[in-house]
Amino acid sequence: MDSDSAARPLSLAKLTAPQPNRAWPRRRLFERVDAARRSGNIVWIAAPAGSGKTTLAASYLQARRLRAVWYRIDAADADAASFFHDLAQAVAPGRRREADALPAFTAEYLAGLAVFARNWFRRFFARMRGVPLLVLDDYHALPADSPVHMALREGLAEVPPGVSVIVTSRGEPPPLLTRLRTLENFTLLDREALRLSADECIGVARQRLAANAPGDAVLRSLHERTQGWVAGLVLMLERGPGSALGDASPADPLVFDYFAGELLAQAEPRLQRFLVRTAVLPRFTAASAAALTRQDDAAALLADLDRRNFFVARHAGSGQGDAWEYHPLFREFLLERGRRQLDADELARLRSEAAALLAAEGDAQASVGDWPGLVSQVLDQAPALLRSGRFQTLAEWILDIPQPQRTGTPWLDYFLGLCRLPYDPAQARELLSSAYAGFRAAGHATGEYLSWAGVVDTFIYAWSDFVPSDPWIDEFDALRARHPEFPSRAVEVRAVAAIFAILMYRRPQHPELPRWTRHLDALVAQDDVDPGLRMTAAAHLLLYYEWWAGNLARADELVRRIEPFASARTVGPFVRLAWEGILAISHWMNADHAAALAAVRRGLALADETGAHVWDFMLVAQGAVAAATSGDAEQARGFLARLRAREPGQRRLDSVQYHFFSFQEAMRRDDRAAMLAHGYGGVASAVEAGVAWGEVYTRPALAQALFLAGDEAGARRELERATQVASAIGCSNAFYYMHELEAQFAEARGDRPGQLAAIARMFQVMREQGFTNSAWWRDDTMARWCRIALEHSIETGFVRGLIRRRGLRPDGPAARLEHWPWPVRVRTLGEFAIELDGEPLRFAGKVQKRPLALLKTLVAFGCVGVPEAQLAEALWPDAEGDDAHNAFVTTLQRLRKLLGQRDALLLQEGRLGLNPQLCWVDTLAFESVDPDDDAAVAEDRERALLLYRGAFLAHEDAAWAIAPRERLRARFVRLGGADVRQHVEGADWDGAVACLERLLQADATVEPFYQQLMRAHHRLGRSADVMATYRRCRDVLGATLQLPPSASTEALLRELGASGRTT
Repeated sequence: MDSDSAARPLSLAKLTAPQPNRAWPRRRLFERVDAARRSGNIVWIAAPAGSGKTTLAASYLQARRLRAVWYRIDAADADAASFFHDLAQAVAPGRRREADALPAFTAEYLAGLAVFARNWFRRFFARMRGVPLLVLDDYHALPADSPVHMALREGLAEVPPGVSVIVTSRGEPPPLLTRLRTLENFTLLDREALRLSADECIGVARQRLAANAPGDAVLRSLHERTQGWVAGLVLMLERGPGSALGDASPADPLVFDYFAGELLAQAEPRLQRFLVRTAVLPRFTAASAAALTRQDDAAALLADLDRRNFFVARHAGSGQGDAWEYHPLFREFLLERGRRQLDADELARLRSEAAALLAAEGDAQASVGDWPGLVSQVLDQAPALLRSGRFQTLAEWILDIPQPQRTGTPWLDYFLGLCRLPYDPAQARELLSSAYAGFRAAGHATGEYLSWAGVVDTFIYAWSDFVPSDPWIDEFDALRARHPEFPSRAVEVRAVAAIFAILMYRRPQHPELPRWTRHLDALVAQDDVDPGLRMTAAAHLLLYYEWWAGNLARADELVRRIEPFASARTVGPFVRLAWEGILAISHWMNADHAAALAAVRRGLALADETGAHVWDFMLVAQGAVAAATSGDAEQARGFLARLRAREPGQRRLDSVQYHFFSFQEAMRRDDRAAMLAHGYGGVASAVEAGVAWGEVYTRPALAQALFLAGDEAGARRELERATQVASAIGCSNAFYYMHELEAQFAEARGDRPGQLAAIARMFQVMREQGFTNSAWWRDDTMARWCRIALEHSIETGFVRGLIRRRGLRPDGPAARLEHWPWPVRVRTLGEFAIELDGEPLRFAGKVQKRPLALLKTLVAFGCVGVPEAQLAEALWPDAEGDDAHNAFVTTLQRLRKLLGQRDALLLQEGRLGLNPQLCWVDTLAFESVDPDDDAAVAEDRERALLLYRGAFLAHEDAAWAIAPRERLRARFVRLGGADVRQHVEGADWDGAVACLERLLQADATVEPFYQQLMRAHHRLGRSADVMATYRRCRDVLGATLQLPPSASTEALLRELGASGRTT
């Protein structure tokens, strides 16, 4: 069953020019071909049968001593896959590796035949390597409905300079090739051009008859009667010029039959028997003719026929000897004679033996195409034909076998089912089911496993309704019980991949799925498994690990294992396209959007290059989600526009993807009506498909749409249903989004504890599974969840890492974002300090004072949009003009290098600023809370006060530091006062004391805080603490400012000491 005989060299008659022995050199036509080749590169020779078209082409090559690629077209070339396969052999006869370098035309190329043909012929002509001519002989043998017409239309447009194409045909170019006639490089030699002139007729007669040739007058008469028809002239010369033909035209086939009948009648009976019997062979060697006719002198008979130009063509060869074939019309006549003269048994014997001879010589197409009863030959050739994509050819071979002879041979149904699989999965399922029944009845383990896997493949190819797969899943248990051991490694891989795939789609909750997952994973690791099958299995595993199990680490390992041979020549485009789509998913789930988009672009480019657009929908969908989750809204819209242009047809899982990604796009536009429509559409498609994971992803989308539409009960119902399904099938990945929805719903209800609990569950899932992206990702939403998580110490380590990896930008007031993992953090209130990615900046050598001075000055002047001139004046007051500018540029470069973030400092139109997306500065965070805003959140005010750890750049005595220091101190006093006032107004005197102590710890020279603290202690009845606070104020002011307490403080002390607790 694994024979490669379909790849054996083709017959000599198909790939070599016939030897034009004793052919009259038609110099007139040679010159016209020369002229045509000089002015263009396509010469079409169109004339009726017997006009000498093939002889003209062959003798032209001989006369001009030209090398050529010769290819004779026959009925088998109607199948585009066979045509490309065989023509590849013609360009590299005997060099199979080189021929195999040209891609096979397989099922994935069907929709893009034109693109495939253009690319294929470019490579074909490149491999001709200096051979100046391609001859396509007998173009008329191509059926009118063959797709090869389109292929040649595109291919002939790719003929490069220096190469010419000669086509011989009984007709002019067919309609699909009509445009060739409008091209300047096209020349037509028609029947009029090929008619023998009178002088040529005389030359042919004298060459053939030599001294027996009649006079010129008789020959001119023959010319008139044959009208220059070469075959008619030759027949009349063979019979003798005196034959009376009446007024009939020699071009009429009846005339040919008459002449041939007369000619055959004059032959010896032994020769007649030889001719009639060998005619069943479309081409043959002397050895095969001898074997078929039982005539040992076959070689001598053929040599005599060749010497007499007896309508037989000879093709020089080696190994098995020369190949022979009869003129097509002569062979048709002989076949008809055979049908009349031979009985049915003799005809059956001849055809059977001829088929075996042709198959033995590597020409199985001819053997199958001509005769039934060739089951063994078909089964022998089928695997190789399938590997080369020649589905149509194989299907025709099988269908040529009468049904009674096909019955009882399940392999024929099996192979025919595989032929139909890419085009009609439903019909393929019927055939493969029939094959399975036959194999099961016979107890054939290999056949049972392969046909069962084939049935499963029909559901994957259809990608639509998986419900009917249920009985086949159950049947696998019975199959395993009958045959617990796999017959071979190849069968094992096919069967395990199939059961894994169908369980993944239809029954992911099946208890055996984990075992089959491990089994398939182990098989994929084996080097002796076919690369294409390994990639297909790996693609299924990636989907499982990423979309079901959430095991991204395992998925990454699998990608690394498979990628080295992903571009292997033996891997077909169908598999490579699917792999690029799955690889894109893997990359964007790991937040590697550039790699994901690169995979999408590679896949779409391969589809355009090959014309295989079967996976375009999936590729475009992955491009949309990769672009959207990277924040590139414009690119995402572009992909979604292409997605709409490819709106799914009957494939329900395509519909699931379409509605899901359209929902995401509508969500980003806040188009709630569209969200609801796509939510319902996605769920309906998933339910119809019978694929649980489709519900897991579409029901949460519908839940969100319902919630935004005000239907909270409906939203909760859909979310609960999605949770139930996800739990049942172990789809942990989906819980991330469901927890996010729970957080959104809780927030809308004002349920803060519920929101925090949902956020905690969401980040726990992300941490455990290694998620850093998903199809639901939105930077702004995730930044908010991260900020809330950091504020409440939820998964802080993971959240900070996620922020850094995704480059999330903070939201909310800056004072609330101190815990955000800023790339650059600058503190100036109290001690001056810099942190880079959470680590204090340390200097290996000398401290770089000048760059640090530039940073301090920039902060002092407000951090944003500070003119270069203002900074230069502060730092280089004595420098002028270019000197100051050059000093500024140099120092800025040094500061950027010091921070390790070039974009941390933005210089635009002569103004310098710190990038607020990368840099956190305590002064900006501190000033983000307005002390005079009574509506300010107390929590924000307290955070801001905690930032004030002392005076601004307390150890900096430069003039430019004084004003901002005083401004910030005044703000601190007002902000602190507002915080104290909140406690006082609520009679929270202990809280007021604690607050004031914190404030004085930050700045011990603020006298109003001492006054308020004295009042608070007084309200609490702590007279000693009142006096202690006064003394502390006196000592601090005296020591730091060399000032005594103010009169108001002294008055307050007297007041509190005199009035007691009632004051």
